[in-house]
Amino acid sequence: MSKPWGNFYGHAARECDDCGRAFYPRQGWERICYPCWRAGKNAEEQELSEQAGALQKKAQELRTLEGELEQWGKELIEWEHRLKLREQHAANEWPGMLMRLIKLAHPDRHDNSREANDVTRWLIDQRERLHPG
Repeated sequence: MSKPWGNFYGHAARECDDCGRAFYPRQGWERICYPCWRAGKNAEEQELSEQAGALQKKAQELRTLEGELEQWGKELIEWEHRLKLREQHAANEWPGMLMRLIKLAHPDRHDNSREANDVTRWLIDQRERLHPG
């Protein structure tokens, strides 16, 4: 059964699958009219544009985070360096300070008191734990 609209562009008129209006397909294979096709394209382009904008925003956020992470890495390296220096300083200072504390707390200086014996014993245990042998 032929449609009552006639021929144009060498093709018979057909009904748009989207809006139901009659249109003349230019290539013969079109299923929707130009206004519906254009509206769909505009919607696709708008969606792609919005997605591109969102991706650009995320990329900028990632660049910002990357910069912050790089700065934190530098700060972490600086703190590790400071900690290592402190540990080295403490390691160099601790044995001498421990000997001084043992001498200060020694029972001979405190009338052989029980507290002096306990503290000196504890300090000697610490020295042996830190520097066995």
